Amino acid sequence: MNGLILIAYMHSCQLFFKGSAFITERKEGMLERSLVAGVTTGEVITAHMITQYVIMVGQTTLVLIFMVVVFEVPVRGPLGWAVILTLLQGTFHLQLPGFLISTVFVIYFRCCVAN
Repeated sequence: MNGLILIAYMHSCQLFFKGSAFITERKEGMLERSLVAGVTTGEVITAHMITQYVIMVGQTTLVLIFMVVVFEVPVRGPLGWAVILTLLQGTFHLQLPGFLISTVFVIYFRCCVAN
């Protein structure tokens, strides 16, 4: 049960960070300015992924330290596997939902709010 709480927390935080990063970038026109300056879309996506992955690793580290050391939640099995599985789960949530939410909100903003 405690592992599910950890994954749910990390998933919701990553959705917020990733979605807000894409929405802010599109709203301020930074993406268009970067593309005009010669930056490729692959470089933009890679920069976002690296930044969000660093945030996720730090978040995973802090949450696992607080769960195991401070709150004394027992870890059944090797701690290394718990860290690896949490990072893999976070990597999945880093890739898919942030793109989906930012795309949906940009389409909504263009269709409903701008008119």
